[in-house]
Amino acid sequence: MRAVVQRVKESKVEVKGRIVGAIGPGVLVFLGVGENDSEKDCDYLANKIVNLRIFPDKADLMNLSLIDVAGAALVVSQFTLWGDCRKGRRPSFVKAARPEKANELYEHFIGTLKEKGIRVETGQFQMMMDVYLINDGPDTLILDNEKIFYSIFSSFSRSLICFSTFFCSFASAMPFLSRICRPRSSMDLR
Repeated sequence: MRAVVQRVKESKVEVKGRIVGAIGPGVLVFLGVGENDSEKDCDYLANKIVNLRIFPDKADLMNLSLIDVAGAALVVSQFTLWGDCRKGRRPSFVKAARPEKANELYEHFIGTLKEKGIRVETGQFQMMMDVYLINDGPDTLILDNEKIFYSIFSSFSRSLICFSTFFCSFASAMPFLSRICRPRSSMDLR
């Protein structure tokens, strides 16, 4: 299960020119259900989202959760979060859940948020929707139950650090490359 979570000042969804869901301060959640997802995954993501400390406290630090600020959630089903764009030019959606299963888990996710005391508004499942938002920050997070996004970024960061360490070690042995790796002072930037 994947979610794009945006902290918003307000957000709304229209279907055929009619507002079907609208919130004030809170989060806009685009929810993508995968073929292997279960109610356990819904519960994990719902719990994660309502407890994420992404709202500012009195010191303007991100220390408060959706529950703490009594914020609302606008949940929009978005199977395209499962689009695989690694090959060719057209995304493949074979990892997205079939509509029947996706709708069942989408509704379970919404119910879980409501059980936690969150006011929830929604889009309409399998409809073309116009989604409007005023992003607060902007603060946008990507979450998934398998923590794939974390592992991708974490691996990339480790690779970048290893490459930088290797390159600077190599450069220090080669005088003409050492200028690239030395720390720059404000004098060097003129």
